[in-house]
Amino acid sequence: MKMPLGDNLKRLRKLAGLTQGQLADQAGLKLGHISKLERNEADAKVSTIYKLIAALDCSANDLLEMPTQGGLSRMLERSLRLAEKLPAKDKAALLNLVEKYYLASSITETVRSTGGIPEEVALGISYDLRTEDQDQQEIAQMVHEEEEEVYHSQVAERS
Repeated sequence: MKMPLGDNLKRLRKLAGLTQGQLADQAGLKLGHISKLERNEADAKVSTIYKLIAALDCSANDLLEMPTQGGLSRMLERSLRLAEKLPAKDKAALLNLVEKYYLASSITETVRSTGGIPEEVALGISYDLRTEDQDQQEIAQMVHEEEEEVYHSQVAERS
């Protein structure tokens, strides 16, 4: 079986928005070496792996495992780590999407298994809908606070 290092390196580099040259600079490696690694034409030393992990801000598993290795839970875990790097508004949108999907999935499963919506489920849905506005306000406040933190850290970096 082909080792996934080259494919993973290329995917992670692109996700980070880096060119091969930028990755080489950040990792302290030569551009040609990055190119060969991505094409699986060179083997990486352990020290090179560590440099790549640091430059890409990823885990060893992200870099070395087949993307589907570890099943859906591991893939979801990797996706959530990537989501941590999104801007606050995108994180809030993703959170909202996941929660709504989970609620819809739960309702669908309940309807399939019972043939209808039991009263306690209907009451739960009603409660969720009533509290949704409050939740959205709290999330909006968190987005604002995170954006403020990012702004202040960028100002501090410029100084």
